[in-house]
Amino acid sequence: MTAKRPINIVVLIDALGWRYLENRAFLNAELPFRQSLQTILGFSSGAIPTIMTGLPPAKTGHWNLFYYDPKNSPFRWMKFLRILPDFVLDHRIIRRLITELGRRVLGMGPGFECCVSPRLLPLFNWVERKNIYGTDAITGAPSIFDQLRDERVPFRVYSYHEASDAEILKQAESDLRNSDASFFFVYLCEMDMFLHLHCHEPDEIDKKLKWYEASLKDLFLWRKASILTRD
Repeated sequence: MTAKRPINIVVLIDALGWRYLENRAFLNAELPFRQSLQTILGFSSGAIPTIMTGLPPAKTGHWNLFYYDPKNSPFRWMKFLRILPDFVLDHRIIRRLITELGRRVLGMGPGFECCVSPRLLPLFNWVERKNIYGTDAITGAPSIFDQLRDERVPFRVYSYHEASDAEILKQAESDLRNSDASFFFVYLCEMDMFLHLHCHEPDEIDKKLKWYEASLKDLFLWRKASILTRD
Protein backbone atom coordinates (compact mmCIF):
# COMPACT_ATOMS: atom_id res chain seq x y z
CA MET A 1 0.00 0.00 0.00
CA THR A 2 1.30 3.49 -0.77
CA ALA A 3 0.35 6.97 0.41
CA LYS A 4 1.23 10.38 -0.81
CA ARG A 5 4.00 11.91 1.24
CA PRO A 6 3.46 15.54 2.29
CA ILE A 7 5.69 17.93 0.35
CA ASN A 8 6.55 21.49 1.32
CA ILE A 9 8.72 23.60 -1.00
CA VAL A 10 10.07 26.99 0.07
CA VAL A 11 11.78 29.02 -2.66
CA LEU A 12 13.74 32.17 -1.87
CA ILE A 13 14.92 34.17 -4.89
CA ASP A 14 17.37 36.74 -3.58
CA ALA A 15 16.72 40.39 -4.57
CA LEU A 16 13.44 39.60 -6.35
CA GLY A 17 11.46 42.33 -4.62
CA TRP A 18 7.78 43.18 -4.90
CA ARG A 19 8.29 46.05 -7.34
CA TYR A 20 9.59 43.60 -9.94
CA LEU A 21 6.57 41.30 -9.60
CA GLU A 22 3.54 43.43 -8.70
CA ASN A 23 2.71 44.22 -12.35
CA ARG A 24 4.03 41.01 -13.90
CA ALA A 25 2.54 37.55 -14.28
CA PHE A 26 4.80 35.13 -12.42
CA LEU A 27 3.61 31.68 -11.29
CA ASN A 28 0.11 33.11 -10.86
CA ALA A 29 -1.58 29.72 -11.00
CA GLU A 30 0.86 28.06 -8.62
CA LEU A 31 1.11 30.99 -6.18
CA PRO A 32 -2.26 32.78 -6.21
CA PHE A 33 -1.82 34.51 -2.85
CA ARG A 34 0.77 37.29 -2.99
CA GLN A 35 1.54 40.55 -1.29
CA SER A 36 4.42 42.86 -0.48
CA LEU A 37 6.38 42.35 2.73
CA GLN A 38 8.50 44.80 4.64
CA THR A 39 11.98 43.45 5.26
CA ILE A 40 14.42 44.47 7.96
CA LEU A 41 16.89 47.27 7.37
CA GLY A 42 20.14 46.02 5.89
CA PHE A 43 21.36 43.29 3.59
CA SER A 44 20.79 39.56 3.10
CA SER A 45 23.19 38.83 5.97
CA GLY A 46 20.49 40.11 8.33
CA ALA A 47 17.29 39.46 6.37
CA ILE A 48 17.81 35.77 5.64
CA PRO A 49 18.57 34.70 9.25
CA THR A 50 15.42 36.63 10.23
CA ILE A 51 13.38 34.72 7.63
CA MET A 52 14.75 31.38 8.82
CA THR A 53 14.29 32.03 12.54
CA GLY A 54 11.37 34.46 12.71
CA LEU A 55 13.45 36.67 15.00
CA PRO A 56 15.09 40.08 14.44
CA PRO A 57 18.86 40.65 14.27
CA ALA A 58 18.89 41.81 17.89
CA LYS A 59 17.97 38.22 18.82
CA THR A 60 19.88 36.22 16.20
CA GLY A 61 23.09 38.27 16.34
CA HIS A 62 23.12 38.34 12.52
CA TRP A 63 22.89 41.71 10.80
CA ASN A 64 26.07 42.90 9.09
CA LEU A 65 28.70 40.27 8.41
CA PHE A 66 31.28 42.32 10.30
CA TYR A 67 30.47 43.58 13.79
CA TYR A 68 32.42 45.77 16.19
CA ASP A 69 34.27 43.53 18.65
CA PRO A 70 37.88 44.67 19.24
CA LYS A 71 38.26 42.52 22.36
CA ASN A 72 37.50 39.23 20.59
CA SER A 73 38.54 40.05 17.04
CA PRO A 74 40.48 37.17 15.47
CA PHE A 75 42.49 39.86 13.69
CA ARG A 76 43.79 41.62 16.82
CA TRP A 77 47.35 40.72 15.88
CA MET A 78 47.03 42.78 12.70
CA LYS A 79 47.20 46.03 14.66
CA PHE A 80 50.97 45.60 14.59
CA LEU A 81 50.85 45.85 10.79
CA ARG A 82 49.38 49.33 10.86
CA ILE A 83 52.85 50.77 10.44
CA LEU A 84 52.74 49.58 6.82
CA PRO A 85 51.71 52.16 4.24
CA ASP A 86 48.20 51.94 2.76
CA PHE A 87 49.39 50.94 -0.70
CA VAL A 88 50.95 47.81 0.86
CA LEU A 89 48.30 46.94 3.45
CA ASP A 90 45.37 47.46 1.06
CA HIS A 91 46.95 45.66 -1.90
CA ARG A 92 44.69 43.01 -3.44
CA ILE A 93 47.31 40.30 -2.81
CA ILE A 94 47.37 41.15 0.91
CA ARG A 95 43.56 41.06 1.01
CA ARG A 96 43.57 37.68 -0.74
CA LEU A 97 46.08 36.32 1.77
CA ILE A 98 43.98 37.58 4.69
CA THR A 99 40.86 36.01 3.16
CA GLU A 100 42.55 32.61 2.86
CA LEU A 101 44.03 32.93 6.36
CA GLY A 102 40.59 33.70 7.76
CA ARG A 103 38.98 30.76 5.99
CA ARG A 104 41.65 28.13 6.56
CA VAL A 105 43.34 29.07 9.85
CA LEU A 106 41.21 31.46 11.90
CA GLY A 107 37.92 29.58 11.61
CA MET A 108 35.98 32.31 9.80
CA GLY A 109 34.29 29.79 7.52
CA PRO A 110 34.28 29.38 3.72
CA GLY A 111 32.23 32.54 3.15
CA PHE A 112 34.71 34.93 4.75
CA GLU A 113 35.95 37.81 2.59
CA CYS A 114 38.39 40.57 3.49
CA CYS A 115 35.96 43.26 2.32
CA VAL A 116 37.03 46.02 4.69
CA SER A 117 40.40 47.69 4.96
CA PRO A 118 42.92 45.42 6.71
CA ARG A 119 43.76 48.49 8.80
CA LEU A 120 40.28 48.23 10.38
CA LEU A 121 40.06 44.47 10.81
CA PRO A 122 41.48 44.41 14.38
CA LEU A 123 38.31 46.23 15.46
CA PHE A 124 35.86 43.70 14.02
CA ASN A 125 34.65 40.11 14.21
CA TRP A 126 32.82 38.00 11.61
CA VAL A 127 29.37 36.50 12.27
CA GLU A 128 28.86 33.84 9.56
CA ARG A 129 31.39 31.26 10.64
CA LYS A 130 29.08 28.48 9.49
CA ASN A 131 26.92 27.97 6.44
CA ILE A 132 23.64 29.52 7.64
CA TYR A 133 21.71 27.06 5.45
CA GLY A 134 22.81 24.25 7.73
CA THR A 135 21.94 23.24 11.29
CA ASP A 136 23.32 24.92 14.44
CA ALA A 137 24.53 27.73 12.19
CA ILE A 138 22.78 30.90 13.37
CA THR A 139 24.47 32.30 16.43
CA GLY A 140 21.62 33.46 18.63
CA ALA A 141 18.59 31.36 17.70
CA PRO A 142 17.53 28.00 16.23
CA SER A 143 16.50 28.08 12.57
CA ILE A 144 13.81 26.17 10.70
CA PHE A 145 16.48 23.61 9.82
CA ASP A 146 17.24 22.97 13.50
CA GLN A 147 13.52 22.48 14.13
CA LEU A 148 13.19 20.05 11.22
CA ARG A 149 16.17 18.06 12.47
CA ASP A 150 14.85 17.95 16.03
CA GLU A 151 11.43 16.80 14.83
CA ARG A 152 13.06 14.23 12.54
CA VAL A 153 11.48 15.62 9.40
CA PRO A 154 13.53 14.63 6.32
CA PHE A 155 14.57 17.78 4.47
CA ARG A 156 16.86 19.10 1.76
CA VAL A 157 18.49 22.53 1.52
CA TYR A 158 20.04 24.03 -1.62
CA SER A 159 22.16 27.16 -1.90
CA TYR A 160 25.05 28.76 -3.78
CA HIS A 161 27.46 26.98 -1.43
CA GLU A 162 27.00 23.84 -3.50
CA ALA A 163 25.72 24.75 -6.96
CA SER A 164 24.42 27.30 -9.47
CA ASP A 165 20.71 28.16 -9.68
CA ALA A 166 20.23 25.85 -12.68
CA GLU A 167 22.04 22.98 -10.93
CA ILE A 168 20.04 23.55 -7.74
CA LEU A 169 16.72 23.32 -9.56
CA LYS A 170 17.80 20.17 -11.37
CA GLN A 171 18.98 18.54 -8.14
CA ALA A 172 15.84 19.53 -6.25
CA GLU A 173 13.66 17.96 -8.94
CA SER A 174 15.71 14.77 -8.75
CA ASP A 175 15.42 14.68 -4.96
CA LEU A 176 11.67 15.18 -5.15
CA ARG A 177 11.46 12.03 -7.24
CA ASN A 178 14.06 9.90 -5.50
CA SER A 179 14.35 10.90 -1.82
CA ASP A 180 12.07 10.59 1.19
CA ALA A 181 12.39 14.27 2.09
CA SER A 182 9.20 16.21 2.70
CA PHE A 183 10.62 19.73 3.15
CA PHE A 184 12.69 21.47 0.48
CA PHE A 185 14.33 24.87 0.94
CA VAL A 186 15.56 26.25 -2.39
CA TYR A 187 17.68 29.38 -2.22
CA LEU A 188 18.42 30.94 -5.61
CA CYS A 189 20.94 33.78 -5.54
CA GLU A 190 21.79 34.65 -9.14
CA MET A 191 18.91 37.12 -9.60
CA ASP A 192 20.77 39.50 -7.29
CA MET A 193 23.77 39.94 -9.58
CA PHE A 194 21.52 39.94 -12.65
CA LEU A 195 19.53 42.89 -11.29
CA HIS A 196 22.71 44.79 -10.47
CA LEU A 197 23.53 44.57 -14.18
CA HIS A 198 20.05 44.87 -15.73
CA CYS A 199 17.75 46.59 -13.23
CA HIS A 200 16.81 49.28 -15.80
CA GLU A 201 16.18 46.79 -18.63
CA PRO A 202 12.59 45.49 -18.30
CA ASP A 203 12.84 43.22 -21.35
CA GLU A 204 15.88 41.45 -19.89
CA ILE A 205 14.14 41.11 -16.55
CA ASP A 206 11.10 39.58 -18.28
CA LYS A 207 13.33 36.99 -19.98
CA LYS A 208 15.04 36.09 -16.72
CA LEU A 209 11.75 35.75 -14.88
CA LYS A 210 10.37 33.50 -17.59
CA TRP A 211 13.33 31.19 -17.11
CA TYR A 212 12.76 31.04 -13.34
CA GLU A 213 9.02 30.55 -13.88
CA ALA A 214 9.47 27.63 -16.27
CA SER A 215 12.01 25.96 -14.01
CA LEU A 216 9.90 26.37 -10.90
CA LYS A 217 6.77 25.12 -12.66
CA ASP A 218 8.60 21.87 -13.35
CA LEU A 219 9.50 21.66 -9.66
CA PHE A 220 5.95 22.31 -8.48
CA LEU A 221 4.56 19.76 -10.95
CA TRP A 222 6.61 17.07 -9.24
CA ARG A 223 5.15 18.16 -5.92
CA LYS A 224 1.67 17.41 -7.22
CA ALA A 225 2.53 14.23 -9.06
CA SER A 226 0.90 11.08 -7.80
CA ILE A 227 4.17 9.16 -8.15
CA LEU A 228 5.44 10.95 -5.04
CA THR A 229 4.50 8.03 -2.83
CA ARG A 230 6.18 5.81 -0.32
CA ASP A 231 5.50 2.43 1.24
